[in-house]
Amino acid sequence: MVKNKKLFVVAISIILLLFFPATKRIIGQQNATVTVNATINTVLVFEVDGTDADNTYAAAETVDYGTVDPDGTATVGGDFAGLAGTPYGGPPTVGAYYDVYAANGGNDHNGHANAALGIHVKSNKLWDLDVTAALVGDASVTIGQLFWQDDSSPGWTAFTAASQNIYTNHARGNNYEFHDYRLQVEYTDEPGAYTWTLTYTVTQVP
Repeated sequence: MVKNKKLFVVAISIILLLFFPATKRIIGQQNATVTVNATINTVLVFEVDGTDADNTYAAAETVDYGTVDPDGTATVGGDFAGLAGTPYGGPPTVGAYYDVYAANGGNDHNGHANAALGIHVKSNKLWDLDVTAALVGDASVTIGQLFWQDDSSPGWTAFTAASQNIYTNHARGNNYEFHDYRLQVEYTDEPGAYTWTLTYTVTQVP
């Protein structure tokens, strides 16, 4: 009985060896390399969208306040019919501010609803944004009576005739920024039509 038991164990050992063959050696193996080249072009797209209803980005847009007054009476006509101003100063009251921002503006693209101005920049380099302003109308009204702020970072800044930097070394990518506008109307302003021309310039950083 003992002899048969030993033979049985040997038989199992032979079967295990058949299921685990030795690893084969590769003789004379060689490697090859492949070099892949590509040149990526510079890309810059710059466009803006004002408070028109169609939310179309273009090189030139408008923001129309309609008729306003230093009492802050609700606007008539323009892009924001019924927008009331906020009187300030006093007593006596000096004038009123008319603010166009996310709560009441006309730009509702890309989830930043109703800011006065949408700014779209596609760039694969860092970029700067600057703005200058000019005003046509009676000298009683100054360029600095129109203000802007980044809708994501509140804080009003008056426009100027001199170049004013807005963003420096802005990140690469497909970017949307949104700005609010504030118009300051005072009792010392001569009634009439006034037009601010704002020139935004994007420059890629070398």
